This record gives sequence, C-alpha cells and structure tokens, in this order.
Amino acid sequence: MLKKYYKLLAILLLVVLILSGCGTIKEENKIKDEVTIDVDYEFPIGNWINGIKYGNLEQYKKAFPEFYLEEKDIDEKEMEKMVEALEDTYGRNIKIKYEIIKEDNISKDDLEKVREYIEKVYDEKNIKISEGKEIKLSITIKGDVDTDVNSYEISLYKINGEWKMLNNVSPRDAKIYLNNNKK
Repeated sequence: MLKKYYKLLAILLLVVLILSGCGTIKEENKIKDEVTIDVDYEFPIGNWINGIKYGNLEQYKKAFPEFYLEEKDIDEKEMEKMVEALEDTYGRNIKIKYEIIKEDNISKDDLEKVREYIEKVYDEKNIKISEGKEIKLSITIKGDVDTDVNSYEISLYKINGEWKMLNNVSPRDAKIYLNNNKK
C-alpha cells in the first residue's frame, strides 16, 4: 500500500513538475538533459523534471521558492522513492518531454493578489512578484515498459528576480482565499 502511495505521489509530482518543460539547463544549473529550454520562465520546469527524473534533490529544489519548500518535507529518501515509482510504472530509460499548449501572462492586479496570498499563507514578507505565467502543458513520460501523455496547468512567477514554480497558487486560488479570509 505504501509503495503504491509513493508511486502515485511520484507520478503526480513528476507530472506537475514537468508541466513547464524539460531541456538543456543553463550551465549554472549543473545538470543537462535532452530537452531544450528556450525562455527563462521554463527553467523551473526543467529543474523540477530533472530533479525527479534523476533523484537530485538540489536540482528539484531550484524549481520552487524557499518559502514553499519549507512546508514540504522532501529529502533524499523521498527523491529515491519518486525515481523508483517512476521506474516501477514506466520501466527504465525514462524520457520526459513536454509541449506548451497554452500560455497566458498574469496581470499586475492578479500578481498583487498572489503576493498578498503568499504573505498571508506562507508568512512571507518583502517579496516582489514582477511577472507571472499560467501555462497549460502536454507531458509525455516514456520508459521501457509504458508511456503516458497528460495535460497539466501550472503557474510560474518571477519572485525577487527569479522564475519559480508554485503549482498550487494560481491567481484564481489566491483571490478565493483572500475573499474568504478577509480580516
């Protein structure tokens, strides 16, 4: 039962993380892959996917802002379980590819709502969100045994000058939360 849980968790995490793209990662990111990243906002997706694919916790962490990671309890053992779950499901020689189906810029007003949400939920002060994208992806995961193609929606934000993924913080979610939690 626990193995099935980790398998499902790994697949879900992989899907969410892969949403924004895999590719050749900038030299500073240390890990390269067969996917090409054309624009800066795709780097969190590449870091997320490669982190899971290779079980590299440091690479994985580069996809998310620090305040987000503080609430997640992911360690090297969890990363190993994710890789094992992928291999159990898809076999060895895992390849992950993505295609951006749709991309929308997030308005300044919506970015402000997301900033307020982060301030309240994560108790994070002094952050600046200068840009944001809502992305719909088609992700293909292929191994020696199986292949899956799924669509996912993610939100990417340029937080304090760096693009990061917050897959559970959309402008819509931020507005709903703020409306329901007015003080």
